[in-house]
Amino acid sequence: MPVSASAVHEDLARLFDAVDRWAERIPAETAFSAPDGTLDFRGLARHTASIASALAEAGTRAGTVVGVATGRSRFAAAGLLAVWRLGATAVLLDDRHPAERLAFVLDDAGVEVLLAHETAPFTGNRPRVDPETASETETVLEPVSPGEVAYIVYTSGTTGRPKGVEITYGGLGVFLTTLAEIGLTPGGLGVNALSPAFDGWLWCTLLHLLHGQGTAIIDLTDERTDDVDLAQRIAAIGPRTVVLTPSLMAACTGALSTAEVVVVAGERCPRGLAELLAANHRVLNVYGPTEATMAATWADTARGDDVSTIGRAPAGYSAVVLDEDRSPVAEGTPGELYLGGDALARGYRNQPELTAERFVSVPGIADRLYRTGDLVSARPDGQLDYLGRVDDQVKVRGFRIEPAELEKVVEQLPAITTAAAFVLESGAALGIAAVVAAGHDLTAGAAMVRAHCRAKLPDHLVPAVVDFVPALPATANGKVDREALSRASAEAHAPARRAPSTPREAEVCATWSELLDRPVTDVDADFFELGGHSLLAARAVAALRRSTGVRFSITLLLANPTPAQLARELDRRTEPTAESVRPASWLVAWHPKPAQRPTLLCLAHGGAGCGRYRSWQDRLGDGVSVVGVQLPGRENRWREEHPSTMAEAAEAVAAEVAELIEPTAPLVVFGESFGGLLGYEVTRRLGERGRPPAALVIAASDPPHTWAGNSGRYGSDDVIRKLLDNSSAEVKELDQDAREYTLGIMRKDGALASTFVLPAETRLDSAVHAWGGDTDQLVSSASLDEWSSYTTKEFDRRQFDGGHMFGTELAGTTLPLLAKLLTGGGAAC
Repeated sequence: MPVSASAVHEDLARLFDAVDRWAERIPAETAFSAPDGTLDFRGLARHTASIASALAEAGTRAGTVVGVATGRSRFAAAGLLAVWRLGATAVLLDDRHPAERLAFVLDDAGVEVLLAHETAPFTGNRPRVDPETASETETVLEPVSPGEVAYIVYTSGTTGRPKGVEITYGGLGVFLTTLAEIGLTPGGLGVNALSPAFDGWLWCTLLHLLHGQGTAIIDLTDERTDDVDLAQRIAAIGPRTVVLTPSLMAACTGALSTAEVVVVAGERCPRGLAELLAANHRVLNVYGPTEATMAATWADTARGDDVSTIGRAPAGYSAVVLDEDRSPVAEGTPGELYLGGDALARGYRNQPELTAERFVSVPGIADRLYRTGDLVSARPDGQLDYLGRVDDQVKVRGFRIEPAELEKVVEQLPAITTAAAFVLESGAALGIAAVVAAGHDLTAGAAMVRAHCRAKLPDHLVPAVVDFVPALPATANGKVDREALSRASAEAHAPARRAPSTPREAEVCATWSELLDRPVTDVDADFFELGGHSLLAARAVAALRRSTGVRFSITLLLANPTPAQLARELDRRTEPTAESVRPASWLVAWHPKPAQRPTLLCLAHGGAGCGRYRSWQDRLGDGVSVVGVQLPGRENRWREEHPSTMAEAAEAVAAEVAELIEPTAPLVVFGESFGGLLGYEVTRRLGERGRPPAALVIAASDPPHTWAGNSGRYGSDDVIRKLLDNSSAEVKELDQDAREYTLGIMRKDGALASTFVLPAETRLDSAVHAWGGDTDQLVSSASLDEWSSYTTKEFDRRQFDGGHMFGTELAGTTLPLLAKLLTGGGAAC
């Protein structure tokens, strides 16, 4: 039976028709990829039907409340579709949440059937359907009203308990219609790195499904995997669509080379990030509270919007900006955002008073509007600038949080009389300030408070910092001064008790300082007390893996949360052995602050290291950064193994360049001979990452098709002898041992060049400058002319009075020309 044979065809026909359409057109394409395996579109349709049959046999009918706890398995989408096929109500669950919270949600929502792989302590006596063992049978489908509840999402609540937001089938239908109008290209994958209990998970999954793209689940909370770096995991997937919060997106900009569309949502998007993303991608900045079915407004570069705004309301939604008297405000005047339309939630589960408070009638404007509590102002063209909150609600890591929920949980402790939550100055986590009751000693209480919270709250609500205070500071109007608590906490945790005493301790402290956006100078400071959380811990592990070359997982940091402890473990794992050598960076930067300066990336000829370019930094001065590319097997990397392929070397260099140099900093790549080929491939890969250099300058290097067509000869003794004959005086004067060492590297570089494969698209989105030497006996002028077909930008050719090594031998002439290219002046004739 086709999936579209559904009881809710009127409101969800678009979704079920899409499932059937993709199952017919692209049956073998991946529809859902998760840590436990994948489902193709044919399998998605089949399992949707079989799970619906199993749910029906367990008593599920239209209106039955089903707890859906399959969000990180390959059956997640099929399970959700099966619930909706029957016209039932899905309650989104995250099995990683504490058992007490899950038990409350199941009871409050009135869950009657649980869709889950395993029986858990919180399930009670409810019947459970295992999606993996379900089989299809004949199912009787009942009609369902558009006003019935399609799903319930639990968000943070002021009472200390989460509140359930009820979304109707009619509202979901409006959302799906709006979502389908985005117009993605079918095929490929989109990523979903969000919690399955968060409605952003629905946004990602439904967006991909409607457009015939697969969903690749990234489990950020899985500590069993070494692949903890989100950017690397996104790059490995190669997605066409990426939906993340701005804070996560900012850490992954170098991994978006395959992405056509990026969507930021869940928190305010900084203008700088919006502009950076918009330079290379179609960008949507989406604003969508749970109470408005996820898509109240958005800005889209495809229609010319400024994506630093939250845009306008799409069809089916409305947005008005009102003052305290609920009267419209003038353009540019701040006011509270009210949302309307058929996609509004029915209300809050079992909370009629709260529903009446937040969903209001405004005479003359609308019979029913949702008060968002968000402060905005409208531009003349209707786009909305997000300004902040009008109440105590905050956003942390994309989650909407009521501080009172954390406060109430902390106040359950007998030793605490009152508590106030605040956002750390980094904005990445919560802190809690608590007043200790008389007669209680909480010398070691911070860990106890966090453990108590961890047992009752999801990770984003567990405080990273616990401060015990004699009294809570207040503002002039008597409210808790949360900003003062944040400032005081930052000051209290700043002083160092023990400074780094080893290079490894200093390395860990430097890495943490950058990620936590605060100086870490105490080697006994706890990562999580400093404001760290699970996502930052994953980024810290990834950064230290890159800088140290040590493979370790997030569990090592969790077990050793101070710089001193972690440094000791890393040192223990890197004690010298005959079998292992710690890999060094592929880049050598001679400027102390290279990231934001115009950068000249230099790649030497075969057999040479990058030390030959060190003096160029002094000659070019402080305003420019000179960075050398250092291949293994020479100079500071002499003990390391040679790369096995040109692709491996180029990808490693491109990745480090993208990480080291700011996207806005001008970049010129300069390659000599063999370095010209590697420079071409690095430039091409940077272009694929959306970071094309301003120019590629090749000196005495054949074009790529010549290298590919004569791959066998570059490491031959004949060519190497000619290279030595044309080398600089320093090479010719080497003693026998040094000469043999250099010959060995040249042979390996020649073998590396032989692995080069000409790409399908050879042209670069960078200007190409092909330079030659008049007396060069290895690379002809005609060969250099052929570089003109390798660029979509301008091409420049020039000759110099020198031989094969003129690039560095005539630095007095070539370096000023390179400097002009860096500063945007071009290389004047």
